[in-house]
Amino acid sequence: MILFILSVVITLFLLMRYDWISEFSINRAGHLMPNWFAIFGMVFGFVILPLILFWLTRRERAENDERVK
Repeated sequence: MILFILSVVITLFLLMRYDWISEFSINRAGHLMPNWFAIFGMVFGFVILPLILFWLTRRERAENDERVK
């Protein structure tokens, strides 16, 4: 339990200290513009792709369970 709490605290600390603006923006003529490739890559990699894989594995498990019965 102590490792779980410690890992959550460290993760929250790192998320707060991370420089999100520099990571997801591009400096053009002194103005920060959103880096849409980085934003889309993060959304796709952390949200869309896991949902697709979860759906595919769930469907595959259901098909395997039907074959076993």
